[in-house]
Amino acid sequence: MEQDYSQINPAWGDSHPIIIGFLCNWCSYRAADLAGTSRLGYPATLRDIRIMCTGRLDPTFVIKALREGADGLRLDIFNAIYKDAAFADNPRSLRAIPSEESPGGFFQQAIHTQNHPDTLAFARELRRVVDEFDDPSRFIVGEVFGSADLLREYCGPSGEGLNLVFLFKSLRTPFRAGAFRDLVDGFESAFPEPLHPTYVFGNHDRPRQMERLGNDLARARLLATFQMTVRGVPFIYYGDELGLSHHDMPRDAARDPLADRFRFIPKVLLPALRRRGILTNRDECRSPMPWHGGAHAGFAPPDAPKTWLPLHPQSSIMNVAVQRKDPTSVLASYRRMLQLRGASLALSAGSLEIVDPPANPNKIFAYQRVYEDADRREVADVFLNFSKREVPIDLRQLPQGSEARLHSNLRDAPIAARGRHVLRPWEGAVVLRS
Repeated sequence: MEQDYSQINPAWGDSHPIIIGFLCNWCSYRAADLAGTSRLGYPATLRDIRIMCTGRLDPTFVIKALREGADGLRLDIFNAIYKDAAFADNPRSLRAIPSEESPGGFFQQAIHTQNHPDTLAFARELRRVVDEFDDPSRFIVGEVFGSADLLREYCGPSGEGLNLVFLFKSLRTPFRAGAFRDLVDGFESAFPEPLHPTYVFGNHDRPRQMERLGNDLARARLLATFQMTVRGVPFIYYGDELGLSHHDMPRDAARDPLADRFRFIPKVLLPALRRRGILTNRDECRSPMPWHGGAHAGFAPPDAPKTWLPLHPQSSIMNVAVQRKDPTSVLASYRRMLQLRGASLALSAGSLEIVDPPANPNKIFAYQRVYEDADRREVADVFLNFSKREVPIDLRQLPQGSEARLHSNLRDAPIAARGRHVLRPWEGAVVLRS
C-alpha cells in the first residue's frame, strides 16, 4: 500500500520536495526494509527504486525520475557501483570493522569493489544529466565512504560531480564545543565554496541520535540550532525532529535481514557494537513516524491490522500533534530555526568563519556567517552553549550600527541584542544584523 506522505505537511509546512533513493548496489534488498523519510532542511519524500547494476549504467532512469517530478536523487552506497572488470579478489586485511573514513573491513581491503574510477566518472555523468533540469534546479547526494580527499573527488574539484556527499564523521563526534569546532573546521577545509559540507546526525542504519545525546531533549534543541545555522546542508532523519529515542527491540523478532546475517554474534557483544554506532538490528531506529496518539500513531490507516514494524513505545506522548502545541518542544526548535534560516541570506547562503567565543571556549562554540553582494550585507553571529550551566556573553563587542536582533532556539520572539546576554543551558543564540 502506498504511504500517504501528505501527513508530513502538518509538521513542516506546504513544500514537499521529492528525493528519490536509488539503491545502486543491493540487488536483493527487501523493499519493506527501506521504509523511511529523509529531509533536507525541509520535508523530502524518500521513494525507493531498485536497479541491477550490470555493464555500463544508463542514466535513463534518472531522466525519467526527474521528468516525473523528483527534486533530487539519493544514491545509496554509490561508491560500490562499479567493480573490477576481472572480478579480482580484494587483498586481505586485519581490519574487522569498517568505519566512515576507512570503509575497508571484514578482513579485506576493498580496493577492487569500491571507489572504482568508472564510479567517479559516472558521478560526473549523472551531474550533467541533473543540471539539464533547472526549473526548478535538481540535485544528487551520494552515500560514499572514505577520507575527506576521496569524498571530495566525488563532488569534483570545481563541483562538477555529485552536488553533495554524506559526511558521516558527524555521527561519531562527541557533543562538546571543542569537538564541534574541530568538526566544522575540518569540513570547511575539505569542502570550501563552491562545495558544500553535509551535516548528518542520524539515518536508517545507525542508533538514534538521542542515544548519543544522552536522551537529553535540551541537547537535541541545541543540535537543531547548529544544523540550521552552520554553512552546509542539514539532513534530518525522521523522528529526530521530535527527539525520538532509540527503540530497543529483540533481535529474534527482527524483520531486518541484517539481523539474521549477524545472528552468529553473541548478544552480550551487541551493546558494545551499538556504542560504536553499529546496529545488527536496524528495526530499532526505524519505528513508524508518530504523527499523533491515535491508532497506529497516524502512520497507517486506522483500520489497518498493524504496522510493518512496532510503534515506538513513546508514540502516544512523543508525536507531532503533541509537540506542535508545545513551544518548548524539540519540534518547535526545529521549526523556529528552519524559519530563521529561510529568512536569512547570511544563514542560508553566507560564508562561515569560526571566531573566538565571548566566553569559555570549552562551553561556547561561536562562528559568524556573512552574506554580501552589491546591494546588501547581512551578518549572523552564532553562539552555542554546549554546557548545562548558564554562560553570560558580552554583545558589546559586536559592531554597532543598525539594530541587531537576537534569536534564540528557546523562544519565538527575538529581542534587542545589546549589552550582556545570559545563555541558558544548551541554548543557541543567533544575532542578525545588516
